[in-house]
Amino acid sequence: MTAMDEPAAQPPANRPQGVNGLPNEISLAFAEKLRVVLNSFLIGEGDAARPLSAYTLHDLISRQFPDVAVSKTHMYRLLSGDAIPRLDLILAVAEICGIEPAYFLVDDLDIDDAERVGSREVPGFDILLRDLVDSHDVATAPGEEPRRLTGYRLYQILTERYPDVAVSKSHLYRLLSGETPPARRPSATIPRLDLIFAFANIFDVSPAYFVDDRVGVKRSVSRLRRPPVPS
Repeated sequence: MTAMDEPAAQPPANRPQGVNGLPNEISLAFAEKLRVVLNSFLIGEGDAARPLSAYTLHDLISRQFPDVAVSKTHMYRLLSGDAIPRLDLILAVAEICGIEPAYFLVDDLDIDDAERVGSREVPGFDILLRDLVDSHDVATAPGEEPRRLTGYRLYQILTERYPDVAVSKSHLYRLLSGETPPARRPSATIPRLDLIFAFANIFDVSPAYFVDDRVGVKRSVSRLRRPPVPS
């Protein structure tokens, strides 16, 4: 078991959690990577070939991945850095373009090196997250024995370290359990990119751990894994 030190509480944010403060470092970095993807893939043949557009990408996602909830407006907000994507959209874009989803999660994977080689089944996000929780203890105070990390304590750590990352107790428990989401909220068991970075930082693993079973947990750690501390 790996022991984790209790984090020092951050000052409370001066803005509502997870709704303002965009664009930020995470949303802008994703927007840049998404623009590179669009400019790197051509649609059509010969003289009629043109770079993949946000509109065409939205159409491909809607037809090939109808369960991924994304509107044209949201797609353009992602391109401008005014929105943060969920994991299902990242996986859909990666599948459509034939690239490794880790491209969107780490800094040291260029588009030229991101071409997907073969197909494989990566364990579900809930399984990967539970494995991290089960392998970590929390050191509550100097001299005291570390205790098993619980979902509730993880929620406390998230809200203390990352007050601008939107996550509720019920959302976290669904992420841990893989519980079928309510029909009115199909995204209830899908993490957003900033939450993935928060998990990666808390457990000291690469963000790519959640999408690529070949990535070592100590390798390819993104410099974007920690959201900015609110002023």
